[in-house]
Amino acid sequence: MQLYYPPGCKDRVAPFEALFDMTPCLERPEHIVGFYLVFERDVLRLCHDDDDKGVSISLAEIDKRATRDLELARACGLSRHAPCTVLDAMAGWGIDGLTLHRLGCKVTCLEQSSVAWALLHNLFERADASDVPLHRTDAWCWLEQSGESFQVVYLDPMFPERRKKALPGKRIQYLAQLVPGLEHELGDWLNAARSMATSRVVLKRRLHDPEIDNPDWCINGRSVRYDVYRSGQQ
Repeated sequence: MQLYYPPGCKDRVAPFEALFDMTPCLERPEHIVGFYLVFERDVLRLCHDDDDKGVSISLAEIDKRATRDLELARACGLSRHAPCTVLDAMAGWGIDGLTLHRLGCKVTCLEQSSVAWALLHNLFERADASDVPLHRTDAWCWLEQSGESFQVVYLDPMFPERRKKALPGKRIQYLAQLVPGLEHELGDWLNAARSMATSRVVLKRRLHDPEIDNPDWCINGRSVRYDVYRSGQQ
């Protein structure tokens, strides 16, 4: 994939040099086909041939989530006096992981897709969250081999395809095209995550999706649900 950046900003995009074809330019070339990345005004954006505006995550969105998304905090068992360690095993756009970081958690993020990892790297840099470990790795192998433990393991897989005709938001559509689907069943992911968590595993689902392996309890939001499973170490 091509990454376009202004001349003189090479040091800002240096972490991505091994992952993408880098092109310094004042103006993006016309007639680009497919997906490409643009670094402008400190923000890395994912664009498409018919969408030069592209997508990115704003810090204002994270701030809003950190003050209003009480369901995520409750699902992870957070309190002001008891921050916890969280593994965000399917970091994606990084919204939930960074929200938990803003709420005081010690978060580690995993993401396999090079594109999503680069967007996450830029988001965390803009958010002054360099203390969040961000690994570009296969989460399944990491769960099996790392030997680490976390109080909470958070799983946010791509939601199943909708039966409705309405398409999901643009960010979700793009992510679905770029991030590989799960090679293992969700029940297997839960088992692997429960062996690493010391407190709980939290699985994010659409509100009316079927439950997987009988969660211990559920916390419902307006459009999503957090299914909570007690750790296998308890």
